[in-house]
Amino acid sequence: MFARGVAVSHSYAHLVDYGAPVEIFGLRIGPGDLLYADCHGVISIPLEIAAELPKVAGEIRAREARIVDVCLSPDFSPGKLLNVIKDDR
Repeated sequence: MFARGVAVSHSYAHLVDYGAPVEIFGLRIGPGDLLYADCHGVISIPLEIAAELPKVAGEIRAREARIVDVCLSPDFSPGKLLNVIKDDR
């Protein structure tokens, strides 16, 4: 089951199966799959790359922090922002 929160239901519902692969809006999901979801949707992450996620997430966070720092700087300019974005490529 996958939901954004706990909800008590007063309607008729019953579990018909579990532990079997399903396809939801074209995304095939099987038991043991690693999923990431947010308000934009759900993705399945291959288990082969799962160990790399913390490192890559840290790199993305650091890159975004540099951009945010320039934007919050008192001497912000579009040119400085463009330079930071170009340097991160």
